Amino acid sequence: VAQPEGSAVLVGSIVNRSSKDDVLLGIIANGITATLSQQELSLTTNVPLFFSGDSANASAVFPGLNAAIGTHIKLQMFFGIGGELNLDVIVRERAAEYALVGVPTI
Repeated sequence: VAQPEGSAVLVGSIVNRSSKDDVLLGIIANGITATLSQQELSLTTNVPLFFSGDSANASAVFPGLNAAIGTHIKLQMFFGIGGELNLDVIVRERAAEYALVGVPTI
């Protein structure tokens, strides 16, 4: 979700369906490395990571992404065991169901 100052916040979830625990080491969007809520995010088998929202247990912010709303960008995720995953994701506007994404909570 694009933010007013040019950063973007990841919205989504990841579930490790493997029989072995893994770790999310990093995420890159259009060449911009995300600032993660922790240096490494544990991916315990069948325990989801939720990025943003009421159930969030992780966060990923891409400073200076400056991606146009409605465009698709390349997202790379790097896992300790699972290797690299390449995705094509859409940049959403901070409106409607995404209106509060990235807004600090008090």
